[in-house]
Amino acid sequence: MTVANSAKVVVNAWMSIGNEGGVGSVVVKDNGSLTLPGGSSDLNICDVNAGIGELIMTNNAVVKANNLYVGKGSGSAGTMTQAGGRFSAANGDGANVILGNGGGSSAIVNLNGGTMAARQVSGIAGANSTFNFNGGVLQAGNGAVNAGFMAAGLTLANVQTGGAIIDTTTNSITIDQPLAGDPAGDGGLTKLGSGTLALNGVNSYTNTTLVSAGTLGGNGTFAGPMVVQANATLSPGVGIGILTVNNNLTIAGNVAVDVNKSASPSNDLVVVTGTLSNTGIGSVKVSNLGPTLSAGDSFTLFSKPVVNGNAFSVPPSGGAFWTNKLAIDGSIQVLGLVPPPSFSPGGVKRLANGSISLTAIGTVGGTYKLWATTNLALTPIASTWTLLSSGTITASPFTIIDTTATNYAQRFYIFSAP
Repeated sequence: MTVANSAKVVVNAWMSIGNEGGVGSVVVKDNGSLTLPGGSSDLNICDVNAGIGELIMTNNAVVKANNLYVGKGSGSAGTMTQAGGRFSAANGDGANVILGNGGGSSAIVNLNGGTMAARQVSGIAGANSTFNFNGGVLQAGNGAVNAGFMAAGLTLANVQTGGAIIDTTTNSITIDQPLAGDPAGDGGLTKLGSGTLALNGVNSYTNTTLVSAGTLGGNGTFAGPMVVQANATLSPGVGIGILTVNNNLTIAGNVAVDVNKSASPSNDLVVVTGTLSNTGIGSVKVSNLGPTLSAGDSFTLFSKPVVNGNAFSVPPSGGAFWTNKLAIDGSIQVLGLVPPPSFSPGGVKRLANGSISLTAIGTVGGTYKLWATTNLALTPIASTWTLLSSGTITASPFTIIDTTATNYAQRFYIFSAP
């Protein structure tokens, strides 16, 4: 079946291509569309027994289905090739893309062009499943699964000459599946979108990993070089972890790390075997996951000195002021602690509705906790007072409204720096 020109096909149930051992092919091209709008809208490329089926999308084609099964039938062979257009769930959000069946089926997805909006991409154990990145965009659609966006269940995730293009949009997603390089050559990986992409596998593609927007992190290993562009961020680890680049790393953007001096290892680390250089004027942001830091605490963020590392700014974060030693030995060191905010003169007042407005000044980038009580004699504060608010200071002065103050004739407040 071919859906061409501006033709529209709507299936108000499930649809199977190559069912019951048959052979089937569907081509959607030009401005044609195939839509399965139902809640259980399964689009099956082969379903029930050893059929052969294929779905081909080109040009501005639109295909919508909540679940795409490729090679669903036991012993079947299914192929989905997208060279253009957009594939998504019925409502335009991310679809579930499932490759293979436990009965030894074969499933291939060729993402050669266009955009595939996915909630999750998964491979079924016992199947021969291959996902080929080749110039199309794999997009994390609305409702995308974070920790298992692409788990390590595929037989092969292959980066071909067109490259892997992954758009997180605003989502945070994790790919545990190793991304291999095609023997004929690969086009590397480009990360799009303002969200976070964590790559945790041993990624053997050899061309450049380009972080053009948002954040790239994870505990993965990369065979090829990596470039972090201006306004993008490199954030190694998931929690505290190690990201390894067995090649050159060039950073024009920012770095974000976690530290915890009570843990081992005590901080995120980037291991680089090639050249390591900073070509921008980005910043290093620290999140402290552990106890309060002390002056002199040192954390090695890179396995070697960063060429031009002194051009990074290390603003107050993690409750501390920092000394930049990245160009010396790849580390940063605590210079001192950020004091807690203080209330502005006349900054505490009761509003007409009974709430209390609290205006304070503090160090931008510093963290705080605001506590409240009706009894000043209570100690210790952390276990006897009420935690009213906590966060990072993004502007100074700043104002917090205590809407619960309507329940009290008087209330006392104090800031602490966690």
